[in-house]
Amino acid sequence: MSNNSFEKDLLYNSPTTIFNLDKNGVFLDYIPSRKMRTYVPSEEFLGKRIQDVFPKELSDKFNSALQEILEDDKEPQVIYSLEEDGEIKHYKAELSLGSSDNIVVFVDNITDLVVAKESVRKHKGNVEYLVKIIDNSSDEILLLDIDSQRVIYANAKLLHSTGYVLEEIQGMYHAQLVSGLSLSLLQKDIAQGLVERNYYQFQRVKKNREKYYVEAKFKKLERDSHVLVCIAEDLTEQKFLHALLKRSESKYELFFNNAGLSIVTTDLAFNIVDFNKEFEKLCQFPKSEIYSLNLDTLLQQQLQFFGSLIQNRRFQGKITTYTKESVSVSVTFTQLTFDEESLYQFIISDISNVEKLKSEIELLKERFELAIENSALGLWDWDLRSNKVYYSKQLKGMLGFKQSDLVSTPEALYTLVHPDDKEKFTKEVEKNIERKTKYYELELRFRTKTGEYKWILDRGKTLFQEDKPIRMVGTHTDIDKRKRAEEKIIEKDKVILIQSRQAAMGEMISMIAHQWRQPISSISMAVNNLLVDIALDQCNVDETKKSLENINQLVEYLSKTISDFKNFFRGGKKKLVDFESIVQGCLSLVGSSLINNNIKFIYNVKYEDKIYADFNQFIQILLILINNAKDALANKDDLDRKIEVEIAKTNSFVTIAVIDNGQGVDETIKDKIFEPYFTTKDDKNGTGIGLYMVENIVQKHLRGKIFLEDTPIGAKFVVKIHEKFLKEV
Repeated sequence: MSNNSFEKDLLYNSPTTIFNLDKNGVFLDYIPSRKMRTYVPSEEFLGKRIQDVFPKELSDKFNSALQEILEDDKEPQVIYSLEEDGEIKHYKAELSLGSSDNIVVFVDNITDLVVAKESVRKHKGNVEYLVKIIDNSSDEILLLDIDSQRVIYANAKLLHSTGYVLEEIQGMYHAQLVSGLSLSLLQKDIAQGLVERNYYQFQRVKKNREKYYVEAKFKKLERDSHVLVCIAEDLTEQKFLHALLKRSESKYELFFNNAGLSIVTTDLAFNIVDFNKEFEKLCQFPKSEIYSLNLDTLLQQQLQFFGSLIQNRRFQGKITTYTKESVSVSVTFTQLTFDEESLYQFIISDISNVEKLKSEIELLKERFELAIENSALGLWDWDLRSNKVYYSKQLKGMLGFKQSDLVSTPEALYTLVHPDDKEKFTKEVEKNIERKTKYYELELRFRTKTGEYKWILDRGKTLFQEDKPIRMVGTHTDIDKRKRAEEKIIEKDKVILIQSRQAAMGEMISMIAHQWRQPISSISMAVNNLLVDIALDQCNVDETKKSLENINQLVEYLSKTISDFKNFFRGGKKKLVDFESIVQGCLSLVGSSLINNNIKFIYNVKYEDKIYADFNQFIQILLILINNAKDALANKDDLDRKIEVEIAKTNSFVTIAVIDNGQGVDETIKDKIFEPYFTTKDDKNGTGIGLYMVENIVQKHLRGKIFLEDTPIGAKFVVKIHEKFLKEV
């Protein structure tokens, strides 16, 4: 036999005990069944012969079976009985030839089968008599032996219900088929013959261990006082229906009292016979008084037209409360019949809030229509399913149309869109319908009834249902005046830009003149000296060569000056620069002019990081601010003329400050200095667009701001720009 522990564990849990014998009848191995105790301890088997373990009569039977299997190659059986714990047990042993001429013995307990057969034999006459009667019964019937309380016979109905076959159930204890009952009480009643006085309810246990309810009556068989007949009725369906009824009653009770609606039951004269808590709250009468009320009276005699109510089954009216108030209600009626008694049931809903809400909605609707009518908004509502569009009176009026002029189709408005705007309009609408945008907002030109075009701000949003676009709603706002004003401002800015460039060119020419004055004077002097030397025939080769080299250096300086000014006018793209090189670039253009005007220039660059910017934009800002400061110092009598530039970082901002020690800015003109064409200079020296251009560059291109600060010594112009805007690539 296998020594595998898993296999042995399986065998231990089987109902069969297994012996392994050699051909001489010596026990080699023994696997007892946990479900069948043996009368000899296991250690007394191993190594011993059959005759040393079993009584002589039993050992002779086994030895005879051994001879039979070894000589005739048969698989004999040995049926025997043993007394265990004062009780006779019956066994069946089957012998089989194993490997290496070993004999395997399989032992099963057949006590139940033997007892059943004995009971059947003992009661054979009575059982045969009853079988013919009970097999066709619709009740479950068991025949039990009173003394042993074992099953003698079970009818077809019981076998079908439990899933057993007759051979399996015969000999079983009745207790094995019962659950949910005190078995000791039932066994005692059976033993004392008291069962005929009672009906028992318990759960029957099926073969698959499932359970069902039965009600059983026990009765002794008159022809044989040792046979007890158990007649049982399956209560499963009855129990289910009872539970269902109970649940239905609970649900009705729950609905009746927690429906959120007032429910009232009346007789045919409308006298109240039942009501729920909601009705009690609605009518506000004491509970004890409600039963004496008549619903027709509470409903202000509205049920007198009951004939029409039978057909309509619903009406709206008013109910009078305990405090004599009238509450608006909706009443639904139905007729019921219980035990041949006709009743009416009313479901009453308090709609006073609904009526109030309707009034509020009407008021809001009126307010909305008034607001729209008096606003500058035109409404449109496009039903995408029917392709119909609602255009409000205000929308049509914006374009000069009357109410009947535009048909309710999307094409009617689309044809009015300016040809240059149609493509972007179509794309934005499609993107919104495809849910690529939450809403769209476009400035479009629409043709009016007179044929002119007007600027309209068109906003729209698509509404969806189950992810499908169903409607699109939007507004039109007349922005024509604003757009026309913007166009004028743009034209004005163009003029100012041209004038600014012209002014800047004048400034540059002036600067070039300042830059060139000294070099040209030096060149003229050197040339005159050379001409004199030639005329006097006093030319010295080395001196002449030295003068010509000096003239060449001065010409290169003039050429570099031309390049610096040309680069400034050309403009530039954004690149990595630092403020030190920006200040130096500015000095190369304006430095000579400052020197010629005896102005001391000081700069202090504390911000050393590189920035990503248009080099020439910052040059232009500094040139305009420095030139303004230079002009402010022109009339200063003393020679202490000074312009200072400070560039530093304050928190997250970069600040550029240009400070002079002139007379400052007059308090009366501070609010005007950034306006275009405002100047304190004469017509020859000022255009009034310098500071306006600086403000434009700072605000529009650098997203910063410029302002004037008062100082004790003069004027201080500060440009403030957030550092992150100078780091954007």
